[in-house]
Amino acid sequence: MKTALETLGYHPYHMSECIKHWPDQHLHYWDEALKAEYRGQGKPYEVAEFNKIFKDYDVRLLWFRLIP
Repeated sequence: MKTALETLGYHPYHMSECIKHWPDQHLHYWDEALKAEYRGQGKPYEVAEFNKIFKDYDVRLLWFRLIP
């Protein structure tokens, strides 16, 4: 799916982006979001927090229901 979207000219966010953007703390953001949602630790992520991750992408390829 990611490759097909890229072929069509989109810039999709796939979880493989976490590895590419390790210095940008993508995994840190996901860890915070998951802990808030499933363990009740910290502030739940809202659109503003997810924008830290998705600001440079126009398509999201994710499987969980965490994203508003």
